[in-house]
Amino acid sequence: MGNDELSALRQKLKLYETILNNIRSGAVITNPDGKVTFFSESYGKFLQKDPSEQIGKHVKNVIENTRMHIVAETGIPEIHWPQHIMNQEMIVHRIPIFIDGKLEAV
Repeated sequence: MGNDELSALRQKLKLYETILNNIRSGAVITNPDGKVTFFSESYGKFLQKDPSEQIGKHVKNVIENTRMHIVAETGIPEIHWPQHIMNQEMIVHRIPIFIDGKLEAV
């Protein structure tokens, strides 16, 4: 991979992270084992947690009443599901992400 390709990939990654960080309701991504791989700044503000400190932790230890690990196990999306977080009732989406037929993220 040449420097131009690497630079283009870095720019694309920065763009995607910026988009996810600007979703007002917050975003979190886990690997198939339920470990956090991305935790948005807006979600960190809401949960009063440092996003960088959540990376690598199991989602059950980061988000109360989560079912992301269950979606990772079943591969079945949960769209518009209620979830009690921080003394509030929220509506959330848990979407399994498949690449070439293999679960890669939730």
